[in-house]
Amino acid sequence: VEAMTRLKARGVKDFVCVFASEDAGTRYAGELWDLVVEKDASDCVRLSGPPNDVPAAYAAATAVVSASLQEEGLSRGVLEAQAMGCPPVAGAFGGVPDVVQDGVTGLLTRPGDVDAFAAAISELLVGRERRERLGTAASRFVRGERTLTVAADILGRALKPVLAIRSA
Repeated sequence: VEAMTRLKARGVKDFVCVFASEDAGTRYAGELWDLVVEKDASDCVRLSGPPNDVPAAYAAATAVVSASLQEEGLSRGVLEAQAMGCPPVAGAFGGVPDVVQDGVTGLLTRPGDVDAFAAAISELLVGRERRERLGTAASRFVRGERTLTVAADILGRALKPVLAIRSA
């Protein structure tokens, strides 16, 4: 929400930030909306439940923003967005740097740095060529390195010594 107010202050126009979450209708969503109103961002922020058509939602998005302030293992939403060619903006902590290569498959910022976050979002909103380049690289990365087949191969190699010991 803070980043959206910074975008407005920078003169960025014609954007809408949609918070798509399973939290719609909860106390958390109410508190989030209160913050949106307090920060005078209701003209550019919408709260939504999870989309019915996830691929269509990513196709319609200019970028996906993962604004978590708490360290997470791996964001499925970031990977889904990348697979659909939608570049993410996210904090560089937890499992995110394992799937977002800053400046290659998305943009990373210091966690909690609202100015850097707003600048990265702005860059993707106004920089069509860069956004498309990042999106193409992101999709290629996920479809090449984060498939179930690749994950199964990695797991199989990791378990091979254990299974060999067990069968001996």
